[in-house]
Amino acid sequence: MSDDQKSITSLAEYIAVIDGLTASDEERRYIYRGQKDARWEVQSSALRRLQKGRLKHPDRNRLLPLFRRYIHQIIYEVQLRYPNTYRNLTALECMAHLQHHRVATGLIDFTYSPLVALWFACETAGETAGKVFVVNVQQPRTIQKVITKEALGQELETFFKRDQQWHLWQPAIGNPALDSQRLTVQQSVFLFGAPEIEIEEGMIERKIIIPHGCKETILQELDRVGISEKTLFPDLEGFLERNTSQTDYNDELVEDYYTEEIRKKEQQKPMNEKALLIENYFQRGNLRFERGKYKEAIADYNQAINIEPEPGFAEIYYNRGVAKYNLGEYKSAVADYDWAIERDTDDAAAYYNRGNTKQALGRNAEAVAD
Repeated sequence: MSDDQKSITSLAEYIAVIDGLTASDEERRYIYRGQKDARWEVQSSALRRLQKGRLKHPDRNRLLPLFRRYIHQIIYEVQLRYPNTYRNLTALECMAHLQHHRVATGLIDFTYSPLVALWFACETAGETAGKVFVVNVQQPRTIQKVITKEALGQELETFFKRDQQWHLWQPAIGNPALDSQRLTVQQSVFLFGAPEIEIEEGMIERKIIIPHGCKETILQELDRVGISEKTLFPDLEGFLERNTSQTDYNDELVEDYYTEEIRKKEQQKPMNEKALLIENYFQRGNLRFERGKYKEAIADYNQAINIEPEPGFAEIYYNRGVAKYNLGEYKSAVADYDWAIERDTDDAAAYYNRGNTKQALGRNAEAVAD
């Protein structure tokens, strides 16, 4: 592995690499970009779109004018068709707003946060390694920062010249055109000026490889320090994107929902929704059971049974029996299975689990009978 490329297997190793780079960095010299596939180059989404079309392997001399033409067309069309939204925005603000809505533009997303970049590099486990690119914004060539209103308002030609001068722009907090929580939380910054960063430019100071087998563990480590999909995409759009039919379901907040429902119903005087309260205790107990919190699950099942010893369904006794079995409380578990079977004599799972529990107690003949 070359000197400018490192491979890490944990969050601690990653931080050590970053510390080695930034120990004397007092001026924010570095920006970071995480990509979930280490085979990808650092390219703008506009270039990727052009390459997917007619330009599979365009000649560089032909590509640059097409790239600039595409950017001009996107800005012109959106301002022409949707003037209420875009007519008062500068060209850069138009592109940033469009990029936020997944439109392919000439902007390349970076961040000032190495942890945010690491999350994006680990975003999808799959079978491919991820990569974090570390760019030095001061060496070996100066990257011009867009920090004034006058600079922000310049024409596109100023930012996408043939000399391929790179520019850096961090959208200001409070900008009504780009008032996005995710831009702030992600410490987003845009690099632009050319279709992609060429290797020979020397801008990329370090590449950090994350093997695909380490991604899931690192995501868990990042979650413990507050870097997760929910914290990085806290806006309404982030919620909508997380809850499409194509995304995995995560029931992390359901326990909080049941806790709040229990609190509201227990405050009612007189309590007139007993059945619903029992159901909420039961469901919260099930969630805790699934997470291996057996004692807490049993406490919820106990609460439900204390409200109504004959709750009308056998599952509550059966589930409490399974939780007790996992804690090694075999005798008490058998008693719960007895209750469950008494209320549902056709519950094959209850017989089977009671048999396993009796076997653990050495009551083999009874186990065979079950």
